[in-house]
Amino acid sequence: MLVSVNDPQKFVESEVAENAVAGAIAVTAGVDAVTVDVTMTVASSRRLGDAAIVAAGRRLQKGQVDIQYTISVTEEMAASINVNDLQEDLTKVTEEVLTREIVNKLTDLGETSFTVNVMVIEDPQVLDVSSPTPSTGPSPTPDVIDSHCARLAPFGIMSVALLLMSLSM
Repeated sequence: MLVSVNDPQKFVESEVAENAVAGAIAVTAGVDAVTVDVTMTVASSRRLGDAAIVAAGRRLQKGQVDIQYTISVTEEMAASINVNDLQEDLTKVTEEVLTREIVNKLTDLGETSFTVNVMVIEDPQVLDVSSPTPSTGPSPTPDVIDSHCARLAPFGIMSVALLLMSLSM
């Protein structure tokens, strides 16, 4: 997700902002905030996904934060929710709705110095983080809803290798 913020470095370093973003994602997903893990970085102008912004007719602006999140679905949660339905529901969340939720959470936490605008929401991916080999004991292996698809990492590495090979020719 790409968010425009008036002070991106302060936003990224703020535990209150991180908790507000996690809380907003939790509200829109209908899960407990403790199941949402958020990673925020100041976005560079060459960030992957910029094509989505250009395609949407928006220009990149200063003050952007890249937000990646993971929702860990515990065994208890899996008994009461369908992970695929959760993923589908998250794809329906608009930038305006998520912006409003983040601002509300920031205000609830007493933080009013940030101006936040969600610019792009990438489709969430479902990752099965269970072990491919059988375990000897009962260990919970949660499903994960992730804002970036880690399963495609090997393809990204292969793409970089192919790109480097084509550049050297």
